Amino acid sequence: MADSKAVSELTKEAQTGRRRMADRFGFWLGMANLVVLVPFAILPVTLLGTAHMTFHLIYIPCLIIGLWVIWQLKGLAPNRALRVLAWILLAAQSIALLGHAGELFAVIQHGGFEAPYEVFEEPEHVRSAQFALPAIMLTILTMVVFDLTAGIRGMFHRAHRAG
Repeated sequence: MADSKAVSELTKEAQTGRRRMADRFGFWLGMANLVVLVPFAILPVTLLGTAHMTFHLIYIPCLIIGLWVIWQLKGLAPNRALRVLAWILLAAQSIALLGHAGELFAVIQHGGFEAPYEVFEEPEHVRSAQFALPAIMLTILTMVVFDLTAGIRGMFHRAHRAG
């Protein structure tokens, strides 16, 4: 009798632990969406009329925070597919960060906040943008795939648990 009670308590503890882990994963997934997708959608539109340097000065910290959030998410990923997608997110976000840093450097070299429109045609800026833009697009695409994979996994997990 005592053994079955101990097993029952251990099972409840394990279920509670798994639930807590799932809640933490859900929290970090929401945070990842917030720091990866929202700045991409909002910053270019809202900062369109401002200096180009302002955009980079705001977007670079967003990318750094995104790296930290994705790192947290990677550690909580419940399966290999999500861990691989998290590594892809980390790589793409890192490349985007380096590209934006290169663009910011080019803008600073050509006048900073007073940089002329021609800075977009400067080789340093163009070369950096060739890394930053595809990396950001890969990050967005991978984040969508990550969300879909996590959602499908969650549906199958709930169906298996209910059945």
